Amino acid sequence: MKSRSFFFSSGPLLFVFSPIAAVIIQEMIIRRSFFDMIDWILLYPKPFAINALLITIVFSAFIALTGKIVTGIICGAVLLMIMTMVNIVKMMILHVPFFGWDLIYGWHLGALAVALISGKILIPAGILGFAIFLFSLYRFKHIVGPFRIKTRLSFLVVTVMLLGLFFGNSLNPIALFNIRNINWDQTENYATNGFLLAFTMNIAPALIKAPQGYNRDMVAGLVDDYSNLGNEPSGKDEPVSLVILMSEGFSYLSDAKFEASDDPLKNIKQLSAKFPSFTLVSPTFAGNTSLVEFEILTGLSNAFLPAGAIPFDHYLRRPTPSLASVLKNAGYQTVAVHPFHAWFWSRNRVYPNLGFEEFISIDQFEEAEIRGKFTSDKALVDKMIDVIESTKGPYMVYAVSMQNHMPYLPNAYGADSISVTADYPERLRKELETYLTGLRDADRELARLTQYLSTRKEPVILLFFGDHQPSIGPAFYHLSGTLKQGLQMEKQLSEVPGLLWSNKKELLSNANIPEGISPSYIPGILLRQMGEDQPPHMAFTGHGINSYPVIHRNFIKNGDDELVPFSQMRQEPFIRGLEVLSYDVLFGKQFSSGM
Repeated sequence: MKSRSFFFSSGPLLFVFSPIAAVIIQEMIIRRSFFDMIDWILLYPKPFAINALLITIVFSAFIALTGKIVTGIICGAVLLMIMTMVNIVKMMILHVPFFGWDLIYGWHLGALAVALISGKILIPAGILGFAIFLFSLYRFKHIVGPFRIKTRLSFLVVTVMLLGLFFGNSLNPIALFNIRNINWDQTENYATNGFLLAFTMNIAPALIKAPQGYNRDMVAGLVDDYSNLGNEPSGKDEPVSLVILMSEGFSYLSDAKFEASDDPLKNIKQLSAKFPSFTLVSPTFAGNTSLVEFEILTGLSNAFLPAGAIPFDHYLRRPTPSLASVLKNAGYQTVAVHPFHAWFWSRNRVYPNLGFEEFISIDQFEEAEIRGKFTSDKALVDKMIDVIESTKGPYMVYAVSMQNHMPYLPNAYGADSISVTADYPERLRKELETYLTGLRDADRELARLTQYLSTRKEPVILLFFGDHQPSIGPAFYHLSGTLKQGLQMEKQLSEVPGLLWSNKKELLSNANIPEGISPSYIPGILLRQMGEDQPPHMAFTGHGINSYPVIHRNFIKNGDDELVPFSQMRQEPFIRGLEVLSYDVLFGKQFSSGM
């Protein structure tokens, strides 16, 4: 077929109207309602127009690349459809949208795919989708094209010019139309601005601006005001060793109504009656465990970072003051243990920057027991005991479990399962049985670990807690009629149990931990109980433990147990101080480290 010009064909109509149609289809799929999509267009016509413009850029780029308008549009539509489906799946599982920085650690999802998605579904779906793609290319290959080189260059120029609009200052349509990036509530952000516009506005989490006036004097003023607060040693005759066990998905599910054949939490309940226990308000739900690790190790809050950003992947690329680095500098042996891939959440790179001398990952768990889909909690505790047995002098052993990770497939544990009686759909009831069985295993291993540590001669403090609630939790709360609303629901879905234990009970006599607390307070508490000095930013953080015991990106719980939107509290002097010190430690010149 002879080459023909785009401008003297039906091409302009396709080029103009296909992006509009693509926005309509994409938003209808995401919102799962034709009428909700129409309401969105009528309420927010400017975001609708910008979404169409962004899709025009995508289509124009593919047309310039392929030289055929329909081929280019099909390629662009396939990309948009993939992004749409990823967003839907992520919202279903994690209740957060698809962010641009998810692409940075997309291989993490691949590592879990074998466990999370049945190949019987994934492979046929992939083959079917690819077959439809090839058929579309063949069926429409003769429509409009191929283009002359000048026409292809024209599309390339259009692509560059449209991209330039979004990176310019005066003509940027986002700024021109006064579009807000609602980064403190990304669900609302995507619902208001549309998928592709919200995705685009969130594409660069690393662009962190310094707080206004940030300099050495500002940091020194904060450090001087609070440098001694909570930093007094608790009194000790010898170094106090530390063991931390973060248990995957460990939660009371106290708002779910059911009867179980065995109490999966009987050991932690018994220990909580004798030792300090508390509710930890996790910064995440159903996944993204490294967000909790970030807070529990550094004493910094995720609340000041872009929603969806992963500090382990995006930011911790230099030595950073942490619980582990403080103890390492004090002569402790610091070891991290996690029975999964070392590269997952960039732990192999981040742990050394946080002060861990050794990282034991899945490669050191050969022939370990598998329970369900992952390495058992029993194997993990065995490894922790082996590490402790081999240490000389004080130690910090930090472990992250894997066994009770989703999916909670029915009958995953066979006959060795807790049975549940509840008025739930059969599939959910079976999933609950699997989850509770994994919970029981974790609870048993907590008891075994404390029994072992009680035989140690050196003083030891153990911190045990859950990283986040399981993804299945809200379904049970809803069916039980106990699912709350608004900020109360946010808090409800963030609460997990925490416990401090010691073989020398007097070490915990003055712990004074609030009932509900953010993980970022924990490192300072531990160092104080161990009689070790705190880094300045942790000492500062300790100043807010009674006035602001929970600092979550969506809300703050104040000393009167009231929940206030985080955005309303951001200008409070203490909260502003936290933001300055967080920037200094993560992105700035680390002035506080030398003070």
